[in-house]
Amino acid sequence: MRGFEASQGTGERRRLRELIEARYENTLGREEFRELEHYLRNDDKAVEEYLDQAALWAELSFLAKKEPVEEQTELRQKRKLSFFSPAIISLSAAIAAGIVALVYSASQNTQEKENENQVGGATFLHATLLSGPEAVWRSGNFKMGSRLPPETLHLSAGMAAIRMDGGASLVVEGPSIFSINKPNELFLQEGKVLVRLRDDGDISVRTPHATVRDLGTEFGIMASAGEDSESQFDVFEGEVEIISRVDARTKRTFEAGEGGKIAGKRKLEKYESSVAPYVNLTSFAPQICLASSKVAKKKNLRGSKTGYTEGILVEKGNSREIGFWLDVRPDGGKDVGEIVVPDKLSEEFHELVSHNRVKVIWKKTSREKHPVATSIKLVRPTENKGTVEGLVVAKSDNEWIEIKPAEGTMRRYLPRWLGGPPNQGGGLDQEAKDLIRQAEIGSTVQAKWIWDERIRLVSLRKIR
Repeated sequence: MRGFEASQGTGERRRLRELIEARYENTLGREEFRELEHYLRNDDKAVEEYLDQAALWAELSFLAKKEPVEEQTELRQKRKLSFFSPAIISLSAAIAAGIVALVYSASQNTQEKENENQVGGATFLHATLLSGPEAVWRSGNFKMGSRLPPETLHLSAGMAAIRMDGGASLVVEGPSIFSINKPNELFLQEGKVLVRLRDDGDISVRTPHATVRDLGTEFGIMASAGEDSESQFDVFEGEVEIISRVDARTKRTFEAGEGGKIAGKRKLEKYESSVAPYVNLTSFAPQICLASSKVAKKKNLRGSKTGYTEGILVEKGNSREIGFWLDVRPDGGKDVGEIVVPDKLSEEFHELVSHNRVKVIWKKTSREKHPVATSIKLVRPTENKGTVEGLVVAKSDNEWIEIKPAEGTMRRYLPRWLGGPPNQGGGLDQEAKDLIRQAEIGSTVQAKWIWDERIRLVSLRKIR
C-alpha cells in the first residue's frame, strides 16, 4: 500500500490532521469518527500521523516540567523511533483497531459536546487548552482538553498553551486578559503571548492599538493597559502584516528579526526584535515556540527568566554590593524584590522619583541573586491635574494614600508642598495630611490632584 503522503492530496492530509485534533480535543462527531476510522484502518501512514500527534499531546501535558529544548527534542526523536519501528508499522491494523476503540470511547459523549458547542446551529467555542498545570484563572476551572468559552479570559498567573481551531497555537503568560471569539482571531487586551501558525492555518491578533495578520510565521506580542498603554510586536519567523488603529489605511509588513511598537496614538515605530521578554514562554513550550527557542538559545538566554514589574516605586538606592537598585511594589502578583539597575540605565534611574508609578522589564539568570533591569519607564498621568474616584487600598498615617479606581491605574497621592523652603515656613499641606489620616482603608473616595514631580493631593471626600 502506498504511504499516506504519497497516496493522498494536500486537502486530505489536512483533513486527517483536523480529525486527529478533534479526537484529542474531544469534539469528534459520529460521522467524523467513521471518517477517521476509515483512514486508520486503510493506511499505515495515517497511523503514523496519529501516533505522532499522540506523542505531541503527551509532551504538552507535561510542559510544566520545563525540560531543556535539546532534551525534549531527543525525547521526541526516541518516541518517533519507537512508534515507527518496522514491528509497529507491521502491526498497524491492530494499532488502528485499538485507536478506533479509543476514538469510540471518546465519542460516547459527542452529542453532549455538540449541544454544548452549538447555538442556533453555529459553533461558538473556538479553542482548546492544551496545557497549563500551574495556570491561575480568575474564572473557570480549565483543565487539559477544556474547550475555552468565547468570553473575556483572565489568566492571573502562570502560563497556558492553547490551540485555536483556525490553525494557530498560542502560549500565554499571566497576567493576561484575552478572548477568542472566532477560530482565527485573538483579542489581546493586556498581557503577553507567543503565536505559531501551521502552514494551513490563519490568524489575526487584535490589541487596543493594532491588528496583526499572520502570513505564516511565529511572533510574540505584548499589550499593556492604562494611561500609558502600548503594544509591541516581535517577529521570529516568516512575516506579519500590521494595521495600526491610528492610521487604518496604512499596512506594514514585518519580517523575521523585526519588531514594532505602538504607544497611545503615536505612529508605529520599527526596531530590531528581541526574544528576551519571551524566554519564559519558550522554556514552557518549546514544542510550540520553535523559532523563538532557537533565537533564545543562540543569544544564550536559555535558563534565564524574564518578566516585568509595574507598580509603586517604594525606594531606590545605591549599595556597594549590588550598585543601583529599585524596589517596586506591584499591584498584584509576586514581588521580585530589589531589581538591580545596570550602568547603561543610570540616567533613567536618576530621573525616577520615589512614590511614582513605574514599569520595569527585567531578566534573571541562575547565576544572579537579583533580577537585572533591561528597561525602566515612568508611568505618569497623561494630564497634569484631574479627579479620581476609587477605593482606598493603602495609606501611611498622614504621609500618603493609594487609591484604585474601578477602571484605571492605582496610584499613590501625597500632600502638596506649600510655601517656600522649610527655613522660610514652607511645609507639607496640613489639610491634606489630616484628610489622609482620617481616610479609612476600604472606603470609596473622590480626590482632586495635581502633578508636581509626584501626584499631589488637593482635596479628598468620602463617598461611602
